[in-house]
Amino acid sequence: MNGFNACDYQFFILCTTTLLYVVSVGTVLLRTNGDAGTFAADHTFRLANYFQDRMVLEADIPGSVLWGYGKPGAEVEIELLGDILLTGINDEGLWKQSLWAGIPTGPWDIDVYQSERGNYTGHVVLRDVYFGDVFLCVGEANMAFPVAKMFNASEELAASSEFPLIRLMRISPDSSFSALPEPRILQNWTIATPDSLKDFSALCWATGRRVSEDIRSRFGQKAPIGLIGAYRDAASPIRGWIPPNSIGHCTGTMQQPGTDSVLWNAMIAPIKTLRFTSVIWYQGESDAALDADTYGCLFKAMVEGWRGNFFREFFGIVQLGTRNSEDVPGATAQIRWEQTAEYGQVPNEALILVFMASAMDLADPESPFGSELPRYKEEIAQRLLAGIVSVLYYRHIPFQGPFPKRIQLGPDNASLCIEYDQQINFTPNAASNFEICCDTPIFRTDNWKDCRIWHNTTSRPSLSAGNTIVVSTPCAGNASASFVQYAWAVTPCGYKNCQVYATDYLGDPKGLPGPPFVLPTNWTRDDYNLV
Repeated sequence: MNGFNACDYQFFILCTTTLLYVVSVGTVLLRTNGDAGTFAADHTFRLANYFQDRMVLEADIPGSVLWGYGKPGAEVEIELLGDILLTGINDEGLWKQSLWAGIPTGPWDIDVYQSERGNYTGHVVLRDVYFGDVFLCVGEANMAFPVAKMFNASEELAASSEFPLIRLMRISPDSSFSALPEPRILQNWTIATPDSLKDFSALCWATGRRVSEDIRSRFGQKAPIGLIGAYRDAASPIRGWIPPNSIGHCTGTMQQPGTDSVLWNAMIAPIKTLRFTSVIWYQGESDAALDADTYGCLFKAMVEGWRGNFFREFFGIVQLGTRNSEDVPGATAQIRWEQTAEYGQVPNEALILVFMASAMDLADPESPFGSELPRYKEEIAQRLLAGIVSVLYYRHIPFQGPFPKRIQLGPDNASLCIEYDQQINFTPNAASNFEICCDTPIFRTDNWKDCRIWHNTTSRPSLSAGNTIVVSTPCAGNASASFVQYAWAVTPCGYKNCQVYATDYLGDPKGLPGPPFVLPTNWTRDDYNLV
C-alpha cells in the first residue's frame, strides 16, 4: 500500500473529482443489475444481501432488525427459538421485522418464510447466526491498514483460530450520488482465519479481539463479536461520510461539488438498519491536507447525522496519528484538537458518549508503507478497549490520559503551573513538548490561532505535587505569556516518548498519553463542560 501525502489528497479532490464520480455512477448502475441489487423488480423473496450465514447480530436493546424483499401483499414468518414473528410485505415489495432484545448468544438458525393464503411460496434460512456485540469500523487509510502489514502480524494471524466467534464482513469501498438500498459486499460474513483476516483492518480486528478477551476474562466464556469494515484505503475527506442535509452551516475553503455524502450513500446508508454496539472511527489524514479549520464542525455534524440514522449513540474515535512531515504546518495537530470539538478530551457537552484513543505518540518513521501508516495498531486497540469498557460496559476504569484542570501564570511571568486531573508520569525529553505564545502591549492575542510565534520552552515536574508541571515562559521584557500548547506537532515525540502520561494503565507502566491541547495561561477546567 502506498502512502498518501498532501499532494495526493489535493490531487484527489481538485484534479480527479469528475473522474472519481463518473466511475462511481458507473458502479451504481452496474449494481442495479448485480448482486448488490436495488428493489427486487421480480419480487424474489429474499433477505437484504448482508444478512448471511455465520453473521453476528446485535443482542442488546432494542433488538436487531431483519428486512428483505418479496411479493407485495404476502406475509412473512420468521421462526427463531421456537417463536414465530409475523409481518407483511408492502406495495413496494419490502418487509421489515424487529427481533427481541436479549436473545441468547447461539448459534441459531433463523428460518424466514413467505406465505400466501396459507401456502409457503418462499423460504430462506440463516445458519450459524450468533447474537452479541457488533462494531462498525469506518475511516480511511489507517483504518484500512491490513492485519498482514501490522507489527506482530504473524502472531495475530496464527491466533485467529482461538476466536471462532469473531465474525468479519467488509463493505466495498464505493461511492454514490444517492443512497443505495443495499451495499456491495466485498467480503461476506466469515469466521476469522489467517486467510480471511490477512486483508481485513488491523485496528478493527485488534480491537474486536481485545473486547472478546476482556469478556472472556470476566465471564469465563467466549463472546460473539461482529466486525463490519466500511473503509477506504484511499483519501476520503470527511464530507463524503456525512449524511445529506447534515453538513448545515459548516463551510470551508475546499468545498467541491459532488463530494458531499457520496461515501455515506454507498457504504453506510445501506446498512443503517443494522444495530451496532459502537462505531470505531479513524479518519482525518486527508482533511489535514485540505481544510483543518472546518473539521471540527464537520465531525460534529457527522456524529449527529449518524445518530439520527442509527439507534446506538456510542462513537469511538482515534485521534490522528503521526507522519514524518506535513505540507500544511500545524494542520495535523489542529485536526486532533478539532476531533474533540476543541475541548481536548471526550466525552464533552458537544460530543456526548464519545470515547477516544490517542495515536500521536506511536510514530513509525521507518514504516515501509509510509510514515503516515504506522504499524502500531495493537497499541491503539488497547487504548480503545479502555473507552469501550468504561463508556459502553459501564466499568469505571481510566480511559483518558491526563488533562489540565488548572493553568496559572506565576506573578513574575517567568513560569506557569499546569495542574493535571490525575497523577502523571513525566518523561524528560531533550526537546520539550510545551510551547508558549508571548503577547506584547502592541500585539495582543485573543485567539490562539492568531499567535505569530510559538516559543519552545523547558518544563519539569513540580517538586511538591505529583500532578503538576512547571513550564518556563520565554517572554522577555514587557511581553507576557498568553497561551500554552502541548504536543502541537505532526509528530510530537518518538514511540511512547511524549512528556505526559498517566501513571498506570491496564498493566502498561507508561500509561495513557496526555492529549494535545492549546489553552490560555490563566484557565480552569470549570471553563469547560466535560462529561
